[in-house]
Amino acid sequence: MDELAHPTGATLLRYCAGLILHDTTHLDHIIYRSREPLFVPETRRELYGTVGQVVFPTGIDRRDERTFDIYYGMADYEIGRGRLTLSSRG
Repeated sequence: MDELAHPTGATLLRYCAGLILHDTTHLDHIIYRSREPLFVPETRRELYGTVGQVVFPTGIDRRDERTFDIYYGMADYEIGRGRLTLSSRG
């Protein structure tokens, strides 16, 4: 969640989504946490709706070894799909 400036001076909240990977044996151990969000509200459908400035993942579908489709809510009004492709570290 971020706080954004609003022209009226009020606080505007923005809900984004990042990534956390947990150890499969010890779920309380975090292996990786993204420094920046993977999804940030940007499109009109994500910015305006029942609750604006919101994206929230609701499902993930593995396409191949490194590619995943992520289904997510947009402004509490619609469902979107994003694609995540993992790169190898070198």
